[in-house]
This record gives sequence, C-alpha cells and structure tokens, in this order.
Amino acid sequence: LECMRKQLAADVGALVPRVDAAIVCFHWGKEGSQEVRDYQITLAHQSIDLGARAVLGSHPHRLQAIEVYRGAPVFYSLGNFVFGGNKDPQDKLSMIARLELTRSGVVGAEIVPIQITRWPEAPFQPFALEGEARAAALARIAELSAGFPETLPSLR
Repeated sequence: LECMRKQLAADVGALVPRVDAAIVCFHWGKEGSQEVRDYQITLAHQSIDLGARAVLGSHPHRLQAIEVYRGAPVFYSLGNFVFGGNKDPQDKLSMIARLELTRSGVVGAEIVPIQITRWPEAPFQPFALEGEARAAALARIAELSAGFPETLPSLR
C-alpha cells in the first residue's frame, strides 16, 4: 500500500496541474466481491486529496459502493459492461457512470443502471434498465453505498 501511495502521489501530483480535470481509474478490489476494501478507500481519498475530480474503479466483476468524498464521486466498482468470460452470470447488474465536467471540476455525477446480457436472446449486449427494474437497481446500489457518509443524491 505504501508503494502505491507514493506512486499515486507522484503521478496524480504531476497530472493535476496539467489538465482541466483529472479522473483516476483503478483496477482493484477482490474479484467477485461487492465489499469495498480499506485500501480502496485509502487510495480513493488520497486521489481526491491530491486534486482528482473523480475516481472510477473496476476489476471485481461486481458493483461496489458509490461515495462522494469532498464533493468528488468515487465509483468503487462499475461492475461489467461487456464480459465474455461467463455467458450467463448470476449477477447481471452493472452501471455506467455519467460525469458532467467543467474546468472548475465535476458539476454532476449520475449512474445509468444496466444489465450486461440477456442470455440467450441477446448475449453480451448491455442495455439500460427502465421502470421497476431501474428502481430496484438503484435501491440495490443505494444499499451498497449506505455505509459511506455521503453518496450521490439519487441514491439517498
């Protein structure tokens, strides 16, 4: 972790002054787990403290919580978008992060809940959820995010 913190400080510290909005992406978390690990929180918070405007996470093949830290969204894991490693996974819920950015920082963040496949009629073709399925997805993401002091307004 200490090595990662040093690399992060060097990389993000050098990037932030050169761009309008730095967005840090991590490949992290335990595969198959919805649990956010302590090291993910440490690195996400450090990224924001260094001036990143948002943090996007991937790897676990599962959704994880969304936190708003010091006004910046942290998507610990977006889940899958297209994944051919399993033709009909048990958990098909995922999300797309939509960020509205200005030179002064993130103006808005929202999520689009998706399902990553409809096996066998539409394999590996993600689609946005609507109606009751969308409401259920948002409730599930809100539940995953409930342990954080702040999350997106749409999840409260």
